[in-house]
Amino acid sequence: MTFTDRGKLLLDVGAVRDDRIRLSQRGQTMRLLPETLSGLHQAWQDGNIPLDGKGDWECSTFSPGVSAVDEVRCICPSKDQLVITDKTSQTVVSVTREQLKLVVERIVDPWLAGFTFANSDDPPAQSAGKDLRRHRDTPKAKPESSLSPIELS
Repeated sequence: MTFTDRGKLLLDVGAVRDDRIRLSQRGQTMRLLPETLSGLHQAWQDGNIPLDGKGDWECSTFSPGVSAVDEVRCICPSKDQLVITDKTSQTVVSVTREQLKLVVERIVDPWLAGFTFANSDDPPAQSAGKDLRRHRDTPKAKPESSLSPIELS
């Protein structure tokens, strides 16, 4: 999925590969767990990430079967902009509220749908990173090859 504005590349997002999603922007690339992106989206919607740019919000996310933990720091310089820093690699990307929403809807949610939750009363965002089991015979969501770049103006 590619986000552009008048031909300028804003954000490039890869499909889930090796249980991680690639986010690239201005020559920097980070690979995050789908659970991390789901958790960020939910925290931003719930107002848990300060919107004034003065405070930051941090989280650590893990997933069964993936050895490395995601550790990210987020700052909202404005109500519609989120700056994500991978604390391990110090890589930084900036996403809009709409970009993150589309990434979660089109990539994260379909991929997480392949999981069985240990407690079915917990929605995926609350269970992110814990008690997740992938069915052995459930294929991972395949990237949609027909997706064209998304134009944001």
